[in-house]
Amino acid sequence: RQVAEEQDTLLLPLTSEGKENPYLLQQALQQAMQDGAGLARDEKGLKACLNSVLELRQRAARIHVPGSRRYNPGWHTARDLRFMLTVSECIVRAAIERRESRGAHWRLDYLEKDAALGRVNFIAYNDDGHVKLRQRPVPEMPPELARLIQEPAAMPPPTTQPPAPRPPSPKRVPA
Repeated sequence: RQVAEEQDTLLLPLTSEGKENPYLLQQALQQAMQDGAGLARDEKGLKACLNSVLELRQRAARIHVPGSRRYNPGWHTARDLRFMLTVSECIVRAAIERRESRGAHWRLDYLEKDAALGRVNFIAYNDDGHVKLRQRPVPEMPPELARLIQEPAAMPPPTTQPPAPRPPSPKRVPA
């Protein structure tokens, strides 16, 4: 039953009466994620991004792609878009909940790390067709890996000397 339902969902863009173009929706998703969930984020932008993702998901249900399954990049884009929307929603929902800056997650409205949030992972899951989040403790790191992170890597001291000049390239002699 699940396989048949999934097959119907995947084939729907080929038979749909809808008017949405998968390429335009993909482009709109890319822009929404860049604008609201890019490198520098804040709650206002993330919430606007989430609204855009949810709107695009509704529009994606009305995608129509002409042609057949054979050599049809529009159909492939429609299939991919479905999963891109799910992943984007998971990213944005987790970014809204992580009210801190950590690694590549840089919140302009929460510039510092939060030690408590550093000890949890946000897990996205499907709850009757809706993305939900739950927190789970970060598993203990094995001691051999913890040592690698805590010990600074052996690096040569910085030098103020310019690098030595390269020797000239050998000249080619015609044969």
